[in-house]
Amino acid sequence: MENEKELKNKEEIEERGSKRKDERKRNMIITIVTITFLLFITPMGLLVMWLFSNWRTPTKIIVTIAFILLMMFVYFIMPTTNL
Repeated sequence: MENEKELKNKEEIEERGSKRKDERKRNMIITIVTITFLLFITPMGLLVMWLFSNWRTPTKIIVTIAFILLMMFVYFIMPTTNL
C-alpha cells in the first residue's frame, strides 16, 4: 500500500515538473516573439507585450514609455532631410 502511494506521489511530482517545463518553454517563446515584434514592428510588439506576455506591469509600463519617447524623438527631434 505504501509503495502505491509512493509511486503515485512520484508520478504527481514528475507530472508537475513536466508542466513547469512546458510553461517555461511557452513563456520563453512568448518572450522571444514579443521582443522580436518590439524591435521590428513596434506597435504590434506593444500589443503582444500587453496581451500575452507575463511580464510584470511596471516592466510593461517602462517599455511602453521608452518606445513612445523613442517615436517622439524620431518624429520631432531628428532633422528631416530635404532631397
